[in-house]
Amino acid sequence: MDDVFIDTLVKEISDLRTRGIDGITVGAICAAQRAVDSRFGKRLSYRYCVECVSQLRERHSTFAWLIGHQGVFWTRRWMQLWADGEVWDAITRERPFAMAYRWRLEPQWEALKFIFGDVDNEDEASSDDGNMDEDTSTSVPTEISISDFLDDTSSSL
Repeated sequence: MDDVFIDTLVKEISDLRTRGIDGITVGAICAAQRAVDSRFGKRLSYRYCVECVSQLRERHSTFAWLIGHQGVFWTRRWMQLWADGEVWDAITRERPFAMAYRWRLEPQWEALKFIFGDVDNEDEASSDDGNMDEDTSTSVPTEISISDFLDDTSSSL
C-alpha cells in the first residue's frame, strides 16, 4: 500500500511541476488516496491520508538526520543503516522514532527526497556503494511501512 501511495505522490508532484507545502498539494494527496482505494479496495479518509503524509515526512527527516549522525554508517544500495549498540541507544534516547531504522530498510528514500527535498549532509555521510561481502549470514530486514507507525484505529478517521 505504501508503494502505491508514495509512487502516486511522486507522479502527481512531477506532473504538476508545482509543489505545495513540503512538495505536496491537496490534489496529490487526493490522487494517492484514490489510487490506494481503487487498488486495494480500501476507503481511506482524507484525514487518514494527511496523517500518512505526516508519517512520511517524519520518515524523511529521521532518516536524513540518521545519515548525518556520527557513528552511523549506511549504504545507498540497500538504504540500510548500521551502528553499534551504544550509538543506537544514544540515538533512540534523542529521537525514539529512529529505532524503526535499527532493523529496517528505507526503500523509499529516493522518493521521500523527491517529495520533501534533498538532504545536505547525504554526500558527507559515512557511506559505501553497497558492495558488501556476498558471504554474509545476516538476513535483510523487512521494509518499513506507514502502517508500522499508525494505530489500527486511525484508519477510521
